[in-house]
Amino acid sequence: MRTSSIEAQHAHGDVLAAALRLFERDGFAATRVEDILEAAGIARRTFYRYFKNKDDVLVALYGMAMGEILAAIQTVREDDAQPLVGVHRAIDVYLDYHTKNAATLRVLLGQAVRSDSPLYAMRRSFRTALCTILADVAHKRRKDIDPLVFIAVVSALEGVSLELLEGSTSLRRRDSSARKQGIGIARQTAHALLAKVFDVDGPPFPARVTA
Repeated sequence: MRTSSIEAQHAHGDVLAAALRLFERDGFAATRVEDILEAAGIARRTFYRYFKNKDDVLVALYGMAMGEILAAIQTVREDDAQPLVGVHRAIDVYLDYHTKNAATLRVLLGQAVRSDSPLYAMRRSFRTALCTILADVAHKRRKDIDPLVFIAVVSALEGVSLELLEGSTSLRRRDSSARKQGIGIARQTAHALLAKVFDVDGPPFPARVTA
């Protein structure tokens, strides 16, 4: 019997939702396809109709998350007549997404930084997309900036995100007020760095905007 598109979307979504819950709770390595089948309440043949293995599920989840970030960044940029202000707002979107979806991104980024991960190439593409956005702003502002500078900016943002998510210091164990303060400092630093890159006079970043 042929599966309808609505049924297919439902089954596909059930697998992703179940897998994400398990990845967040047990970790990617410890989660088995059998665990996903049980959590999603689906048959094995249904799973393999949409995914080859759990790596395939991970790729789908990462693609969705990075796509949401890029779409949100593109929206705030297009809504702002001033390209540089749009990028400042995009930084807020980027950091907000990481703080609001910490559990999910802790799993995804933890895998994406591994050179043997199926997400590694996707992470590189995402970084390239962010660099392209910065290069576009430089072009509109008639700034001649070495592309390596954009790579450095994106690397700094990624590093801050990983630090906040992984908590290799004591960030994850600190109380909520201390955590918010740490995130605020990271946000201000990112805005100040961007202002320095584009050699902007005056305040290094605009008023806080919640996307």
